[in-house]
Amino acid sequence: MASISEVRPVVEAAFAHRRKTAVNALAQAGLASRAEAEQSLVAIGKATNARAEELTPQEFVQLARALR
Repeated sequence: MASISEVRPVVEAAFAHRRKTAVNALAQAGLASRAEAEQSLVAIGKATNARAEELTPQEFVQLARALR
């Protein structure tokens, strides 16, 4: 299970920039390269153009795990 300290930065980065895809927001925040963010979204079954508001809380936990 991912801890809150692992999930919080992902959630904050994803919502930090309005109207950006999660991939772009994570890359801009420096949490992952664009390629790593894309691979992680695909790994949890989401499209690479997904926006933060399209992810469920559980998917953010999965995304944080995938980004490790």
